[in-house]
Amino acid sequence: MGLFDIFKPKETVLANRRIHAMHGHVQDAFSTLSSNIVSLNANMKQQQEWLKYLHQNHLSLHSQHTNHKEATKTEVTKVNSWITFLHKALQKQDKHVAKLQEIMEAYLKKYEQDFAQIYNHLETVHKKAMEKPAVQIIQKEPDYAVVSQKVAEDLNVEIEATKAEIKKEVSEVFESKLEELQQQKEKLQEILLSLQQKQEQEKQMQQPTLIPAHAPAVLSPHFSFEEPISIQWSRMTNPEQKLLNLLISEADPLSYTKISQLTGHSINTIRVNMNILKKKGFVEESALPSGVKLFSVTNKEKIKKMYNVQVL
Repeated sequence: MGLFDIFKPKETVLANRRIHAMHGHVQDAFSTLSSNIVSLNANMKQQQEWLKYLHQNHLSLHSQHTNHKEATKTEVTKVNSWITFLHKALQKQDKHVAKLQEIMEAYLKKYEQDFAQIYNHLETVHKKAMEKPAVQIIQKEPDYAVVSQKVAEDLNVEIEATKAEIKKEVSEVFESKLEELQQQKEKLQEILLSLQQKQEQEKQMQQPTLIPAHAPAVLSPHFSFEEPISIQWSRMTNPEQKLLNLLISEADPLSYTKISQLTGHSINTIRVNMNILKKKGFVEESALPSGVKLFSVTNKEKIKKMYNVQVL
């Protein structure tokens, strides 16, 4: 206000004061609005940066998911091809075993027919020799009927012994081959089962699962319970038990040849039973510098007490 404002009317002075106050309020309002607009622009820039970051992460996650999907699909295809291959191999092996059994049965029948023909031929020869009249000879000669009968009896004994030995050898070889084929079949079945379990685990990993808080604990896939000792002993066959008794009764380790001499079985049969005992942990293997394999019981006294083995 100036000096001359004293002389102005009061209404004019009040109006000027009001205008001056309104001007101050409007200026404050514009300054507040300007600061709000600046802060709003800053917030919008931050939101744009955040949206850009989310978009980039979404693209990377999408690409990773696509790559993982393709890799999993490839692995599942490989596992399916392996399962198909193993299944066909198992079927082929079964056919081979059946064919081998038929061949062995045919050979046994042929041996029996040959032995029957030899026996019939010997009987006819013996009858013809008995039907011939006795020749009158001045000099004393041996009784050919007795000699021929003796020879026929010896031949019959030798034929029966040869027949039994051949049957024994053929049956032992056949049993050893069947056991080897059965072991290969069990191995193939175990591989097939493990591949199927792996495929199921991969399928479960692809599907998201919700695990409740009170879910029970799951055993590890490598967790296994050992069978009781009595069950293991009861599952052993008679040849395995006899072979284990023989090893326990001997103080020194034995070779395949020595065991064959003591038992009378072929080396192939002994090798099959010895491999089974080694897998069960009853027998340990060692070798001489010449390469000859020796076998002995892992813990002789412990096995005697735990299995109540009687030495033959």
